[in-house]
Amino acid sequence: MFKIVLTLFTGRPLTLNWEQEHVPAILNVWFGGSEAAYAIGDVLFGDVNPSGKLTMTFPKNVGQIPLFYNHKNTGRPLAEGKWFEKFRSNYLDVDNEPLYPFGYGLSYTNFQYSDIALSTPTLGKDGSVTAVVTVTNTGKYDGAEVVQLYIRDLVGSITRPVRELKGFNKIFLRAGESKTVSFTITRDLLRFYDYDMNYVAEPGDFNIMIGGNSHAVKTAKLTLTNPGITAQLTDDALMDTVQRRTFNYFWEGAEPNSGLAPERIHMDGIYPEKDQNVVTSGGSGFGIMTILSGIDRGYVTREEGLARMEKIVSFLEKADRFHGAYPHWWYGDTGKVKPFGQKDNGGDLVETAFLIQGLLAVHQYYINGSPEEQALAKRIDILWRDVDWNFYRQGDQNVLYWHWSPEYGWAMDFPVHGYNECLIMYLLAAASPTHGVPAAVYHDGWAQNGAIVDPHKVEGIELHLRYQGCEAGPLFWAHYSFLGLDPTNLKDEYCSSYFDEMRNLTLVNRAYCIRNPKHYKGFGPDCWGLTASYSVNGYAAHMPNERDDQGVISPTAALSSIVYTPEQSLAVMRHLYGMGDKLFGPYGFYDAFSETDNWYPKRYLAIDQGPIAVMIENYRTGLLWNLFMSHPDIQNGLQKLGFSINRKAGSSTQ
Repeated sequence: MFKIVLTLFTGRPLTLNWEQEHVPAILNVWFGGSEAAYAIGDVLFGDVNPSGKLTMTFPKNVGQIPLFYNHKNTGRPLAEGKWFEKFRSNYLDVDNEPLYPFGYGLSYTNFQYSDIALSTPTLGKDGSVTAVVTVTNTGKYDGAEVVQLYIRDLVGSITRPVRELKGFNKIFLRAGESKTVSFTITRDLLRFYDYDMNYVAEPGDFNIMIGGNSHAVKTAKLTLTNPGITAQLTDDALMDTVQRRTFNYFWEGAEPNSGLAPERIHMDGIYPEKDQNVVTSGGSGFGIMTILSGIDRGYVTREEGLARMEKIVSFLEKADRFHGAYPHWWYGDTGKVKPFGQKDNGGDLVETAFLIQGLLAVHQYYINGSPEEQALAKRIDILWRDVDWNFYRQGDQNVLYWHWSPEYGWAMDFPVHGYNECLIMYLLAAASPTHGVPAAVYHDGWAQNGAIVDPHKVEGIELHLRYQGCEAGPLFWAHYSFLGLDPTNLKDEYCSSYFDEMRNLTLVNRAYCIRNPKHYKGFGPDCWGLTASYSVNGYAAHMPNERDDQGVISPTAALSSIVYTPEQSLAVMRHLYGMGDKLFGPYGFYDAFSETDNWYPKRYLAIDQGPIAVMIENYRTGLLWNLFMSHPDIQNGLQKLGFSINRKAGSSTQ
């Protein structure tokens, strides 16, 4: 069966109503050159999938001429798709729409556009907004698509066009493939010549439109504002603002008796578990490091800092321990264990590792200080030496167990294998000068005799390690072990670069949020970060996959990754800070939020706040990395496990 293809040689628009109705396909070739015959043949016989787009609007009849894609709006515009309405600006015998709009063009396949994701709904004086769509080739053939950006100024001092072409991007997609396309929108893209011929951008609302032609577009609203406080802050001032405010969680918000970090602070005063006086061991380890950075930056005096550290150590010397290991929680007023679960009422070796990581940094900060500081360092050394890492092998197995209870023994039955947040536990267990475990515990238990190595790609980004239970874990797996352990140039036989691995894990998280397959509101290049945090439906480990993505952004995820992705993390920090007091409170950014669900709880978790401040400090000066890595036991532990690291004393990432 033969089908007719109408081939047009023309240099101007034509009215093609009859042809549109009766001819299966129309190929407009304009006025071709010497190679036109070959090019036309390639398209007609399917050797090339056409991707051209019209640079003129084709009307339905000559009565519509002139017809421009960017015409000015009328005083009484006819709604799109309408034929005729009284007292509206419309033709009498035809609708207002063109036959083929500007930018129109078909191919042998079909392309589907996602909704537009704006990095922020507002644009200040000197900033920019990234508009992102995902384009999918839903047909059976490979092909190219010209993705087009149009903008409309809804209200201006002079009448403005209904749409203006501001950018385009040609992409090639194989059948079934998807690609993310982004456009950067600056104030310059919104400028026009006003009545006095001044080139201006007027504050107000704009429609951002992206699609395959000027009419088939997805639309998002952008507001141009006068410059706000966020735009005026330098990157360093912004980081210091966030770091100082987060420091306050562990300083002003500390539990008064112990000086340690409360597990949670709810600004609404609602604590369903009546646990406002419960303190956390792991979160306090992060908090101790945060306080160190505050002392070093002068947020508090060295004397005030020492007094707080003495209070903390005094509490830890008397608080419940289990073979030297601390529980997950205590009651801050008594030091007695608060069960984390029915059978989890004893030692928690992972949380202990997070606490010890912080204490060893404090040890190095004070070891060469005043007599009072040196005395505190010696007390910390005793706590460090008291942890019986060997006991948590459960009978000298070559693996470390997470929990032990004096009442339930090993009933939790949780041997720890990599990769997750627990690398620091294995390093400290090997590094202990009193209860150090053999290197085989690391190699057989954590690395599982090399099974931890599992090269794969997620979001097109290479990962080298096997992530427990998933292809790419939540972002706290890139943070907790590396608050003190410096990943820069760190490698062993299982990973050639822990810094690169954690950076790629972060980039996977960001790429997934930009792709945003579940079309959550707000997700984009300046608003990403999935990790364990509060969630709309309780606490959850959010990860970059559709099963574990609940539309919740946790500020700690991107902000604590600043050492790996400084530019991308700073963009998130600036965007979130610009959202004002709905996200930023007395102790820094609140734990989590969801724009889709309009959910902005004013609540904090210690274990999420701490990494923000610590990693900002590590990015700025490397302080906590330098302290922890300088401890001689840590150096011995790294050597024992076969790690190598090329670093200089006092080195920084900047």
